[in-house]
Amino acid sequence: MSKIKILSCSSCGASLSPNAMKCDFCDNINVISKETSPFKLNSILSKQYLSSTELSKDTFNCALLHLNLKNYPIATKLLEKEIENNPINADAYYYCALSLTNGKRIKSLPFSIIKKIKNYLNTAIELNETSKFYFLAAIINYDFFQENGMLLPEPNYNFLLLKVKEFNLENDDLEYLKNIIEIPKNEIFNKIITNQIL
Repeated sequence: MSKIKILSCSSCGASLSPNAMKCDFCDNINVISKETSPFKLNSILSKQYLSSTELSKDTFNCALLHLNLKNYPIATKLLEKEIENNPINADAYYYCALSLTNGKRIKSLPFSIIKKIKNYLNTAIELNETSKFYFLAAIINYDFFQENGMLLPEPNYNFLLLKVKEFNLENDDLEYLKNIIEIPKNEIFNKIITNQIL
């Protein structure tokens, strides 16, 4: 998971805006820098960091903050630029695939978008096998192909979900994914979500 440097209060630990000289919560003037996931910032702090000079050259984290704010077209453009500049960043392919959903249900997306998403996911998996890549691939496989009555591509969602279990899906990744797309409501996906054995 990507990290960005943010300001934090040394007294109470509150996240602060990039130009803060003192904490709004406890009036402490000593601030420190810490690293956190861009997805852990609320929308106000995300906007403040995007408008500051803190991330002016960090295309990837800017894209993640835009994704966090559900600015999908901007996130997609920035992630495509990141892929062009750093073609071995597997996470860039994954988040680009996510941004292409525009927060809509997978089942309702046009086939041309699904093809792009699958290409990005396949590249991400080739570069680095992780559970979140396999989980999104399983959701695409099930929600688009199975739910629309189409022939399932190989590997099918059952195999992909076994890979998710093999690589152990992180709770942060699952929670973030649930905020962006609708996860199918069936027994096999519920077992993954509740960390039960397949």
